Amino acid sequence: MVVGAMAASACRRACARPVAPTGARPARRQRRLALAAAVAALAACAAPPPAFRHEGVMREVMRGGSTQARVALAEVARPGMYAVGALAGLDGEFVVDDGSAWVAVDGPFAVRAPSRAQATLLTAAVAARFDEVPLPSPCTLLDLENTLAGLAAARGAPQGPLAFVVEGRGAVQMHVVRGACPHGEPVPGKEPARVALDDVPLRAIGFFVDGQEGVVTHMGTALHMHAFATMPYGTRWLGHVDDVTFAAGAVLRVGR
Repeated sequence: MVVGAMAASACRRACARPVAPTGARPARRQRRLALAAAVAALAACAAPPPAFRHEGVMREVMRGGSTQARVALAEVARPGMYAVGALAGLDGEFVVDDGSAWVAVDGPFAVRAPSRAQATLLTAAVAARFDEVPLPSPCTLLDLENTLAGLAAARGAPQGPLAFVVEGRGAVQMHVVRGACPHGEPVPGKEPARVALDDVPLRAIGFFVDGQEGVVTHMGTALHMHAFATMPYGTRWLGHVDDVTFAAGAVLRVGR
């Protein structure tokens, strides 16, 4: 680092010089203070990521063709960060799970995101800690949304946003975009890959944001959620959740 080089250089110069007279000590003290100020300034530049971040407007991305790259996944892939969204060009879906970035392209198979991966639509948040919240048993998608709406109101921010993780077995319907809106008129060769799974282990990561339909969430919902499904032999599938029912025993954790 630059600061380390400056400190090493200053140390070499100090060792090479004879002991300074007493009158020179204030000058040395001023230099040390200046170095400390430089270190503090560099630390201030390395500011923590924002608590909540959103890039892209859902309706413009999905319906208006505004699918250009907006943010590199590597930029948000850091510990404590959770994110969901679509890749640039609507080439697939992604999840950032506690700093680990995963993508699904052309189908639901989850792989580590390549370093060059870019998002056109991103919703992200830092979760320093999680509160465990009871869920109905079983828990439908609407049950989950209502539970989160109640928690958001109890926290004094009824519109959210809330970042959350749900783990447990369940039945899920998911899609992976392949170049076009999954809810519009089919585009030959760009239809989404769709999967329906029953009684599989799920890890869902998502956001509750009320009043932002068409901006942060799809129309008709306050949730934007993606999920991993653990398949036989340990492989994982990943997609945008269209519908889900969690079985008894599922655990909801909501970030703070």
